[in-house]
Formats: sequence, C-alpha cells, structure tokens
Amino acid sequence: EFEKFEQGKAEVAVGIASVRNPMARGIDLPHLIRYVIFTGVPKFKIKLSTENEQSFLPLLINLRDIMQDKDREKVERYIYQLKGKKANIIEIRNFLEEKFKDREFIQLIEKSDDVSISCEDNSIYLVVADVASYIQASGRCSRLYAGGISKGASFILVDDEKAFRNLKKKARWYYEDIEFKPLENIDLKSLFSEIDRDREKIVKYREGKASKEEKEFIKSALVIVESPTKAKTISNFFGRSSKRRIGNLIFYETNTGEYFLTLAYTQGHFYDLVKDYAYHGVIINKSIIPVYEKIKEGIIEAIRELSKEVDLVLIATDPDIEGEKIAYDVYCNLKPFVSKIVRAEFHEVTRRAFLEALKSPRGINENLVEAQLVRRISDRWVGFELSQTLWRKFGSTHLSAGRVQTPVLGWVIQRSKEAKKRICVTRIKTEFGELSFEEKVSPEEVEIRFIEKKEEILNPPPPFSTENMIKEVNSKLKLGVEKIMNLAQELFEMGLITYHRTDSTRVSEAGLRVARNYIEKNIDPSLYKPRKWGEGGAHECIRPTRPLDPDELKSMVFSGIYKLSRDHLALYSMIFKRFIASQMREVKIEKVKFKALPFSGEKEAIVRIVEHGFDKVLGIPILPVKEGRFKVLEIRQFFKPKVFPFTQGSLVEEMKARGLGRPSTYATIVQTLLNRGYVIERKGFLFPTKRGIKVFKFLKREFGKYVSEKFTRELEQLMDRVEGGEEDYQKILKKLAGDFLAFAKKSTNFI
Repeated sequence: EFEKFEQGKAEVAVGIASVRNPMARGIDLPHLIRYVIFTGVPKFKIKLSTENEQSFLPLLINLRDIMQDKDREKVERYIYQLKGKKANIIEIRNFLEEKFKDREFIQLIEKSDDVSISCEDNSIYLVVADVASYIQASGRCSRLYAGGISKGASFILVDDEKAFRNLKKKARWYYEDIEFKPLENIDLKSLFSEIDRDREKIVKYREGKASKEEKEFIKSALVIVESPTKAKTISNFFGRSSKRRIGNLIFYETNTGEYFLTLAYTQGHFYDLVKDYAYHGVIINKSIIPVYEKIKEGIIEAIRELSKEVDLVLIATDPDIEGEKIAYDVYCNLKPFVSKIVRAEFHEVTRRAFLEALKSPRGINENLVEAQLVRRISDRWVGFELSQTLWRKFGSTHLSAGRVQTPVLGWVIQRSKEAKKRICVTRIKTEFGELSFEEKVSPEEVEIRFIEKKEEILNPPPPFSTENMIKEVNSKLKLGVEKIMNLAQELFEMGLITYHRTDSTRVSEAGLRVARNYIEKNIDPSLYKPRKWGEGGAHECIRPTRPLDPDELKSMVFSGIYKLSRDHLALYSMIFKRFIASQMREVKIEKVKFKALPFSGEKEAIVRIVEHGFDKVLGIPILPVKEGRFKVLEIRQFFKPKVFPFTQGSLVEEMKARGLGRPSTYATIVQTLLNRGYVIERKGFLFPTKRGIKVFKFLKREFGKYVSEKFTRELEQLMDRVEGGEEDYQKILKKLAGDFLAFAKKSTNFI
C-alpha cells in the first residue's frame, strides 16, 4: 500500500509518531513529503509502578523536577547509580513505592506545568512528551538533497497542554532556536508556495534537469578545528551527521544548506621545534629561522586528502596565538592543493556563532603567529639551557627550569617563609552566629555596641576571566588548576561555555541576550541590568552560551543528551551563576560597624538585605548581629599563619597580578612545579620541597637575569607588542639569541 504513496498515487500516508515506527524514521522522500501533521502531541506513558525495574530510570528522570530538595538529592543519587549499573534496586523500589502511595506527591504531579498523569485500566501513568519521536517524524519533510536541505512544515494539533509545554522545553535542548508558532500567525499560502518551489527543484535534480546555477548553489567546504569533540559538536548543529574514516581517524560530514561540510581536526599542534639541530632547533644567522618536525603521524596527511575534494577550506582553530599558529601550519600545508583557504574565528561553539564566522572569514593574522614564535623560541632557549645545566649540576634529567616557572617557584618559597609567622585566633559562637578575633581572649559573654549603622549599595562581581575562574573554583570545589582547565575545555568544545582562555571580562551582545532571556523568564524582569564590563577587543568573558541553568543542564545529562561528570556540572554552575549575577541589579544592604567587648578593634557585618538584586543568584552572607550582652555558647582558639601559603588558585591570581604567564599557560606552569617535585600540596596549600629550594637557589645565584621576574615580564610585554604589530619579532629574537649564546657558554661550565 505504501508504494502508492511513493508513486504519487496517494496524497497522505498515516503512521504512528514513534521512533520505533519506520514511518517516523525510515522514509527519505524529499520530493514527495511537504509537511507532517501530528494529530496530538507525541508522548509516552510510564506506569507508576515498581513491577518493572527497567522503568525505574525513566521514572526517576521525569519525576526529578517535581521532587522536593531532600528527595531530589536522593533521586539524583539513584539516577547516577542506575546509569553506572551499581544501584541498590531494593532501596529504589521502596522509595518509589512510598512516593506512589503518597497522595500529596500525586497532587504535586497534578500541579506540575509540564508533566501529567492519566488513569487507565485501574493503573496510573505518568505522561511526558516524546521529543525524539517528534524530531524524527517531523524531519521527514525536511531532507538533504543535492541542492541543500528541503523546506517543510510540521503541524501539531495540541491535545494536551502539559505535554506540549514538555515538548517545547525538551525540543530546545536539541535545537536552541526552535520556535512553535500558533497557526493563525502563519501565512500558509506563502509557506506552501516556498515548500512547493523546493519540491520542484528536487524533481529537477532527480531528473538531471537542474541548471548550472542551481547545481553550483551548494559548495563543498572543509572546516578544520582542534579537537574531535568540537568537530562532532559543530557537525550536529545541522542534524545528524555522517562519519567518514581515513585510516584510524574519523571525520564528520554534514550540510548547512549552503555548504556541504566536512569537519576535521588537528588534535592540537602537529609541528614542534626539532631538538637536535642548530641552536635548540633554531638557525641563528642574518635571520632567526625555526626548524620544525612533525610530532603527529597521519593527521595532516588525512586533512590534505580531504582538502583536495572541496571548494573552500575554513580553518577554525582556537582564537588565541596557539590556535593562530596551528592555523598557519595548516595553511602552509594545504596551500599547494587548495586555491581558497580562510580563517574562521568564533569564541563559542554554537550554531549562531559558527554561521556568523562562515559569513565573515579573515586571513591568517601573522602578528599572532610571530608572537607565538617569540614565545615558543624563548621558552625553548631558556628551558633547554637552564634544564640541561640542572642535569649536569645535579645529575638528574627529571629537573627542569623555565622563564616563568622558576620565578613563580621563588614566590612559593618566599610565601612559605612568611607563612611561618603565626597569630592566635579566637572564634566564638553566639545566638546570632560566629565571630572571629585575632587575639587571645576567653570571655564567657560579649557585649555588642554599635558604632555605625548605614545602608550601602553592593555591586555584583564581573563575570569570570581565566584567572578569577581558577581562583574561585579552586577555593570552592578544591579542584587543581589543570583539572579546572580540562573541564572548561570540554565544556567549551561541547558548546556550553565561551572560550575559557581569556583575560577579558567583556560581555558581547550575544551574552547580553542570554542574560536577559534567562533573568526575565526565570527570576524577575525588573532585576535585569545589562553591563558590558569593558569595551572592544575580540575576546570576552567566560559565560554560558545559552540561557540554560545548571538544573536544566543536569536534566539533559540524565536524559543522555550530554555526557558530563559532577565536576563538569559544578564548574558550569559557578560560571553560569557568576555571569547571570553580573547582569543583575545591585543589592542594597544594611551594614553595621560594631565593637564586641572585651575584644579590641572594630568589626563590620551585613545584617539584612534592604533591596534584592544579584543576591537572588549569588548568596550574600548575613550576620544578624544585635546590640546587647550575649552569652558565648562555644569558644575555640587556634593559631593561623599571618599570611597563608599559596593555593593553586591564589598562585594563578598572583601570576596575573604580576604580569607573568598567560591564560593559556597558567595550568602548565603550576602543574610543572608539582610534577618536578619542586612543590607539594598539603590541605590545598603549596609548599616548596628541599629539591625546589636547592634548584631555585642555584638558578638565582648563577643565572639570576634569566629567571628574574623583570626579565620575564619585559619579554611578555614585548610579545604583546609583537601581537599588536608594534614590534619586529626578528629584532627581539636576534637580541635574545645574542644573550643566550653567551649564556650557553656559561652553562657548560657546570659539570
């Protein structure tokens, strides 16, 4: 019977909106299918029963949002256990049975905005939208063909408002820009006219009658990024992508409607300086010439093969000097084979940002490439000379030194000395909270006397840049710098946050739209107060790419859309809240200055919120201190350092403040100090080891100029000037070469 529809003898094909039905997922007839009509919201029903263990996971996922706080935490734990196949089935069954018998819980479901219940055959069912079936079935009318992607229309006859709200919410998980419009707002005549024109084109292509202009409408392009994850994320912006294998490498193919795209990746740098030629891989003559070797096999050869098949190559590596150098290397490798190669730059992996980058390509920025050359060559010269000197002096090839690493080690040593000075702290507990004092007094009661009470305006903090993200996350989540940056890299590549290696707090227009959308819909429109936090520049702050709060992201993880760990979610939550708070109204607070006798000195505390603002997202600590005499309920005395040793986060903050290192190098510097055994971490604080102290003293005594903070800071400033086109990189490298050749003669004496 279906052959009649395929042959055009029947105008309508009727099926079931289910991913298990071939009608919804197996038909590819772009020349015939113009639109899809759903005679109800696609949905599925889950029996509120514990008979079938297989239903436990979908039940918990769909009931999670309805649960109260304590139960929600328990449900999330059960979901993680079930996904990890380490669940206590009996405990979960008992929990669900208790909930299903609870009339108040059933009433919560009934009051839900987007989940409902139905009663059939003396059983109760949970009713939720079947978004996968909707996407699959509606996709039958919009298909890929030789001239692009056909336009179609999807109509839903809404029979269940709750299920429809659930469908809209879940559809946005997959397609952020999806919009459902009431039928009365659609010009059907114009819409069908456009759809029919597409069908006419498809028939022409099928019959080989398409004109030359129509055939050339869609171009082929190769897009090159740095990681497989980013390539896969971009390929999925335009529907399900196909895979292509070259050797052991898997690449992705998709269609934007204008371009047939192949997505490839470099997996970072594929060239590095040779180690055993000229002066540490650099020829020093009239010009400074770096000599490179290939450090990855197969990737550039595969990319070269792909480039021979396309009209255009777009190099979309990361928007920093390392990404620009990779782009330059790709360009040099492909130029003999491709006539048109351009650079595409975007700071968030989203469909909108990617399409905008395609429309506004640029050339390779050679200033950025030259800045990277200065950085890499100076790092090689300082690192190799100093490291080899250490090997000869101490007889260990595990040791290393560097122009940033070594002065930073000196800071850790100096701070650990200062931290040996201790002061006594007395912490007391009263009926209104805890107070701490830097003196040794043990009273049975305290007398609070107000000196001043006033109202103040408290402004929100700016959104994160790299160094303050690292500091805050290290402090609150106790994660190391390397771990934080790896998590942020993965969130960026999955399109959830903007580029995470940035020293900017600037907010783009796209960022302002994200904040406004979220605050107006989820908090209070009157609390939205846009701030750009800086003007101009290509880079911006670290922020979410869409108005997706941490709780909804967790729902997407549980539904299998993203594969994220708890650490990913915790980091995203901090980035999201900090950014949203930065776009909210200031908070008016009431603050008091007071004495707490018999303790000396004065203290301040926020006693209440007068007018709410960003505190709706970022909590503000309140101490409701009152005047009068209060009994000391508990007292504790201990000694603490006058100045605390560095943490990983505060060390990065110090690097930023003193102009050493860059967002792309912070994690490497800290991790190298730990890996070399120069520094150890105890209870979150960094302490120098005997080895670290011995190495630093030797380097400072014998090669003080090259491991000084001044030398490194001045070199970083010169690199910035090269990046801005204000300095000639060859002149800088020639001067460095003269210094280092003399330096090399001295270093060979240490045998």
